[in-house]
Amino acid sequence: MSRGTGYIASMLLFLLLLLLIAAFIPGSRGYYLWYMRQAESYIPEIEKFKTERGYYPDENNQTIVEISESNPYFYESDGKQYCVGFSVGFDDTYRLCSTTRSWTYGGGPPPFRHEEAPVKTRHLLRSRFIPQDNCPWLSTG
Repeated sequence: MSRGTGYIASMLLFLLLLLLIAAFIPGSRGYYLWYMRQAESYIPEIEKFKTERGYYPDENNQTIVEISESNPYFYESDGKQYCVGFSVGFDDTYRLCSTTRSWTYGGGPPPFRHEEAPVKTRHLLRSRFIPQDNCPWLSTG
């Protein structure tokens, strides 16, 4: 084997090793592929629940996704839409929501938690005992 061929072979081996390492470091999609498949396996049962009852299971008393400290999976729902996902490590959270049907990375509330409260709810927050000029967060401005 010539010196140039040996150099090329060792570089290719080095690049292959780097590629394998990158596939299994936390934060890379390859490392979490198994977690994604497991979270996706809950979806048919969640959809079956909605077909039978007309709404998605309540996140506080559902039995489809086991919620525990040792289980990285979670389920979130408002009855009209849902998200399943998993958290591994401190900030590695992946979420698949019924509205987007695609995986998103990052923490924070599910998309349906960002919707503005209905008008009736906002009026319930107002009180005739608290002057609105002293409470700027209650103004409709």
